[in-house]
Amino acid sequence: MFNLPVKRYELGAKLPPHLSPWVDDEEEGYKPEYAEEIERLKNGEMLDDDEESAEKSTKDTASLTTSTKEVEKANNDNDEEMQEDNKEEEEDEESEDESKIAEKKKKEEKDAHDRAKIMMSKKATRLYGRMQHGLEKKQAEIDKLYKRREDVKGKVKDADGKTVLKQKVERLKKERKAVHDEYGKSSGSMKKKKRRTK
Repeated sequence: MFNLPVKRYELGAKLPPHLSPWVDDEEEGYKPEYAEEIERLKNGEMLDDDEESAEKSTKDTASLTTSTKEVEKANNDNDEEMQEDNKEEEEDEESEDESKIAEKKKKEEKDAHDRAKIMMSKKATRLYGRMQHGLEKKQAEIDKLYKRREDVKGKVKDADGKTVLKQKVERLKKERKAVHDEYGKSSGSMKKKKRRTK
């Protein structure tokens, strides 16, 4: 049995989102972020604070030994750069060949799919069309959920309690005010002057 950390469930803390035990995330195609976090905890990928501090101290000692190794590597860099350039050229040629092969394979699959669709009866074609429509609708919902997740991440507040968008607006206002001040100093004004009519 796996126990979740209790820190997120303390008094006054914002509770994590509810995860339904009856929904199969893999079947639905979308896995909530908190479910992914729980999976990482189950697999032991996240470290405790004690382990992180111990790991930092080992990194400090490792950084001292790596600095001497870097000096030795600097001498061999010229030879390695020549070899890497040759390897990169070969990889570029291979990637071009692979992309052409992949495009050709996709085209063949699409042609085979179109031929199979032509061979279907009218009833089967309509049923297939409805099935594809349902799958597209489901994929659109999944894409919408991922977009919402990204929007929420964009609205995360900083230490001052301001969202990313609010920070951007304030920065643009400051820039515009600076431009306006510079223009005002040069005997002009960006504001329209109202004419007085008599």
